[in-house]
Amino acid sequence: MSDHTFEKSATCGRTNTKMATTSASEKKACSTRRRLLFGARAGAGDSPSIPVSASISAVSLAHPVTTVPLGMARTHAAAMDDRKSSRRWSDALVVVIGGGVLLLSAIPVHADSLSDTEKRVFQAVNDLPSTIYPVPAWIFMQLGNFLVVPITAVVALVARRFRLAATLAIAGLSTYVLAKVVKHFVERGRPFDFVHDTHIRGAPAGGLGYVSGHVAVICALTVAAWPYLGRRARIALVALAAIVGLLRMYVGAHLPLDVVGGAGLGVACGGLARLLLGAPRTDATQ
Repeated sequence: MSDHTFEKSATCGRTNTKMATTSASEKKACSTRRRLLFGARAGAGDSPSIPVSASISAVSLAHPVTTVPLGMARTHAAAMDDRKSSRRWSDALVVVIGGGVLLLSAIPVHADSLSDTEKRVFQAVNDLPSTIYPVPAWIFMQLGNFLVVPITAVVALVARRFRLAATLAIAGLSTYVLAKVVKHFVERGRPFDFVHDTHIRGAPAGGLGYVSGHVAVICALTVAAWPYLGRRARIALVALAAIVGLLRMYVGAHLPLDVVGGAGLGVACGGLARLLLGAPRTDATQ
């Protein structure tokens, strides 16, 4: 037999030995992993099994779990929910209803006359005692101030509700601008131009009366935020909008149809903002 044959046999022997060693190492590694994960013996000749608690600890050390603070998790969940939005036919219906209220309230409005019914309703509110003025009445009326629009939008941004912030901004700004347009289109005066014994509380309101900008703004913000609110918050905002409307008559700034028209305009603008940007798919009250 030649030297070449002996060398080939030796090489094959070393290869077989290496393969056997590798195979044994792999089996041992697999056996160790099984013991770590399941706490069971891999074979008859293996060492005693490792308890499950130790196995879990070993796995936890090898793959540490990252924990997220509860507040951050809720904020992230709110942001994710804010992105899951859709446009619904009910938003278009809100626009139609608001526009209809605005139109119907504008029909009986005249620049130089006031109906007896509207006059009696106004006097019933305006003749109330002055005990709630100025502090409580003034505070509630500021909820319809245009400055509330950027404030609420910033609060929504801080809460990472970006779609809500944009919806509030669009609803509030469009309401403020369109209220000015409607005022100049209708050209109706203030209550003291029609009712001579009007009680003026605070500084007399200037400019035109129809529609009420304060009522329009708070109604627009209420409708814009509606899908994001719970049942109690919705009831509270509707009540506050009604209070603002009554107070605008109480201080002698607006007549009843001014308030109704402002509510219609605000509802229409709030619904339009929701229709443009969408709203959460899941109702907040559910």
